[in-house]
Amino acid sequence: MSFLIAFEIAILIFSLLIFKGDFFNPSTISVTVFMAATILCAFYAELWQVKIVWKTVLVVVTSLLMMIVGTALGRSASVTGNEKLNSAGRHIRLTMSTGTIVFISTLVVIMTVLYGFSAYKLGQSHGGTGLNSFAYLKDAYSHGTATVRMNVFIRQGYKIVLACAYVGCLLLAVQLVQGIYQTRRSLVYLGWIICGALITIMSGSRTDIVRIFSAFIIDYVIISRIWNKREENTRRRKVKSVWHYLIPALLLVIVVSFSVRQIIKTSNVELSQSNSLFYYLSYYVGSPIAVLNEKISMGFSGVTLAVGAPISVPNFVYLGNLNYGGNVDTLLGLALQKYGIIMLWVKLLIVYGIGSFFYFKAESEYLRSKRSYYWILITSLVYQIFTMSYYSDSLYVFSDIVTNGLIFIGTIVIFYLFVQSSDGNE
Repeated sequence: MSFLIAFEIAILIFSLLIFKGDFFNPSTISVTVFMAATILCAFYAELWQVKIVWKTVLVVVTSLLMMIVGTALGRSASVTGNEKLNSAGRHIRLTMSTGTIVFISTLVVIMTVLYGFSAYKLGQSHGGTGLNSFAYLKDAYSHGTATVRMNVFIRQGYKIVLACAYVGCLLLAVQLVQGIYQTRRSLVYLGWIICGALITIMSGSRTDIVRIFSAFIIDYVIISRIWNKREENTRRRKVKSVWHYLIPALLLVIVVSFSVRQIIKTSNVELSQSNSLFYYLSYYVGSPIAVLNEKISMGFSGVTLAVGAPISVPNFVYLGNLNYGGNVDTLLGLALQKYGIIMLWVKLLIVYGIGSFFYFKAESEYLRSKRSYYWILITSLVYQIFTMSYYSDSLYVFSDIVTNGLIFIGTIVIFYLFVQSSDGNE
């Protein structure tokens, strides 16, 4: 385990040097979360009986290096727009009419309440009691229970609420960076984000809370960097560092996820009843490394790493002698098992190349038109691939692709139809 952590630290330093201290580019953030996951896994390696094999070290280290190469390629493809930042002009701002804000806010609240009420009732009908009913609904869906029938319009409301939450992240970031102190509007945008978090919990999950958090952070990072690069801005007002918001927001996400653990789970009861926040965090962040290592140990010899697992590897593996374990095995696991390490490298080059193109293109845009913000919005929607690379592969499971794709489209449509641009003159 110590060898893997040492390699990850060295790769993180290398990535920071390559990208001139840019902590938030896709490869550097991925290396960081992988390193954090490995460190947290190490704390409970004895309890979980984790012994990192050389094949796991090879897979993780080479994959992280491929992420860096992919990010470098994406940056190279986007450099043509960098000169825009030095041109004269003013940034435009984003806004919404009062009527639009009232309409969207009403829609978001109604859909959140309807979804919560429907999920609660359906969960109760499948054995749930109290707030734990939300978990039983998810469990019934995951097992394909034929009697689970949520109204199709209410169920699709989940995607609309999340799309509004992503738009709210961008609008709130714009207000915070550009010093537009409109408290009521900021609270409204924050309300959309909170509704997105609530409906995620009521769906029996927490994953989309992390995705929303990732979107807001990268929105703020990119907009603040562009804003600070305006020469005249350095004489007016210094934008607060992203760390001013990142650390409190991250702590809030961790506390909320821990607090709702018994609401969203019907399995792993022993884990859900744990009173240790650190152990709970270590399990959900660190266990994918342990699961990846176990699956590599079970399914691969040295040669078969190149072509995929020659035998069937169970989806769920237990941690040591405990009665719980996990089925998520980082961004690397599924592609490695099916296609082997070479195709995994190809996939990482493509995914990180495209994602990094959006990231660096968004940074290079001068915010002179509403169209410039589309690059930031698209980046915020795909950024969760990188911040959650330690956890799972959302690009492999078809249902995830469809759900996230519809949310992606919904976010773009809402932004296009309802968000307006205004002159940034001060």
